[in-house]
Amino acid sequence: MKEGVSQEDGFEGNIFVSYRRDDSADVVGRILDRLDVAIQDRKIFRDIDDIPLGIDFVEYVEEVIGKTSLLLVAIGPGWLGHFEARAFPSNHRTDFVRL
Repeated sequence: MKEGVSQEDGFEGNIFVSYRRDDSADVVGRILDRLDVAIQDRKIFRDIDDIPLGIDFVEYVEEVIGKTSLLLVAIGPGWLGHFEARAFPSNHRTDFVRL
């Protein structure tokens, strides 16, 4: 059986947060703190905490995004420079925020 997002993961109808740590982690941290308090009955997907070890990262993220109701993408001041610095399209499948 292929590992992935199961019904027990409970991501359907919830929130997925995407951001670059080196660009907006401080601001996103405050947003997540407030979401935790304001939306206690919803699960908030955090990549470091919510991606199980040993499974395909890209497949898992795509599956979770497909089951969430809200995708929050934080774009900080260095986001575009980071994106332009990466080779395109050779590594577009490994750029988590772009995905």
